[in-house]
Amino acid sequence: MVEDLYWDRDSASDREIDGQADLRRVGKLSNFGTVKNVSLATNTSTKGKQVNSAVRAIAALRACIGNCFSRKEGHVNLRREASPVENTLHHQLKEIYREEGSHIEVKLGRYRIDVVNGKRLVEIQRSGLSSIRRKILNLCEQGYLVEVVKPVVARKKLVKLKRQYGGVSSERWSPKRQSILGFFEELIYFTEVFPHPNLKMIVPLITVEEIRFPGQGRKRWRRKGNFVVQDRAIVEVLESYEFSTVGDLQKLIPKLPKEWDTSESAKALSIRRFEAQKIAYVLRKTGTAKEVGKRGNAIVCRFTSAREANAELKAKKTKRKSISEIRSVIAAHQERLKKSAKKTRKRTA
Repeated sequence: MVEDLYWDRDSASDREIDGQADLRRVGKLSNFGTVKNVSLATNTSTKGKQVNSAVRAIAALRACIGNCFSRKEGHVNLRREASPVENTLHHQLKEIYREEGSHIEVKLGRYRIDVVNGKRLVEIQRSGLSSIRRKILNLCEQGYLVEVVKPVVARKKLVKLKRQYGGVSSERWSPKRQSILGFFEELIYFTEVFPHPNLKMIVPLITVEEIRFPGQGRKRWRRKGNFVVQDRAIVEVLESYEFSTVGDLQKLIPKLPKEWDTSESAKALSIRRFEAQKIAYVLRKTGTAKEVGKRGNAIVCRFTSAREANAELKAKKTKRKSISEIRSVIAAHQERLKKSAKKTRKRTA
């Protein structure tokens, strides 16, 4: 519980607010508590930059505490224990794919790994794959076994709040639906990496609840009906797919003629032509299909054989890291955490 929080502007100085560590100086912060009183000491001689430091502290405190309350009654939301900068969806996925004895948030060189399960590095990506493309390629080339978890949202329940952390004004299901074929749209920006001998793609098909409130957020244009997403959470995991080779991608495509174009694939998949063109692009770029000619303006393709696919995959083969090398990385990470904890205790003493 946070009892009578107090922040002295003079003690703030011009020191930058540094998230959770500085909040410990403001007061004891718990995921299960309420704020009874927040007071701000005033001083006529306080400089502007000191005022800004105090304001940032209060804003950071409000963000930390606000994420812990449920949307309906203002009580603590017991379904999550994620950090203030991590939303519920990411936290849930991390708990699903971590194993007993695994390590989370491990620093590896200039990268941070979500979960380390033995020899396997698990990276959870809620947004587009393009932002982690270089990171995953570098890790695979260095010999690490990498698993990328990229959820595809099949259905979404929209929960609208009256205001941020306020009561619920409406709930409805979004009319948009998605199948596993939506994964191809994400792979458009990931064809430089997949397939790779050290890479596995894990794609859970999920139903989510999205909590939003009226606001502009970072939107440039102010329009009526704009909203800001406060949180997302998994309601149900419908199915899970794994992709390691181009043969796994071929399994998603129904039987087609030996040589086919996008009009035939669109008809077989019961999708629109432009969506079939995106899928065909991914199939060609990943080596799942080969271009053999044209029919008018349409590109004619054929699926690659297992021998061709294996030959291309072997060309990318790199030496894999041993379990002892992974353990040394984890030991170094734990040593850094101990040193950081010592510094924090000294600073807060």
